[in-house]
This record gives sequence, structure tokens and C-alpha cells, in this order.
Amino acid sequence: MATLRNMALRTLAQRVADALPAELAQEVVLTGGVSRGMADEVSDIEMLVVTREPLELED
Repeated sequence: MATLRNMALRTLAQRVADALPAELAQEVVLTGGVSRGMADEVSDIEMLVVTREPLELED
């Protein structure tokens, strides 16, 4: 059963993914405890952002 914290972090992750420009992010994958439904009060959001081309740190 997903906790309220887990649902809140999933919602936030979706907002971040939706805010990424489509021309930049080809795919966004949620990983870690949130993706497994195991987030707790100290969990963070881990996301893998797949880009079409390599990016420089400044980008």
C-alpha cells in the first residue's frame, strides 16, 4: 500500500517530468524507493532523464 509520502513524491516527480522540455528529455524514469512504493519521511526523488544528445553541465 502506497503511503501518503510516497504518493506526494510521485506527484512531485510527475510535475518535474512534465516541466522538462520535450526537445530535451526523451524519457524520464522514476527510480529508487518512490518507484517501489517504499518512500518514507527521509526519502528523496530519484529520476533518470534520458536526453536525445549528451548535455554539458551548464545545460
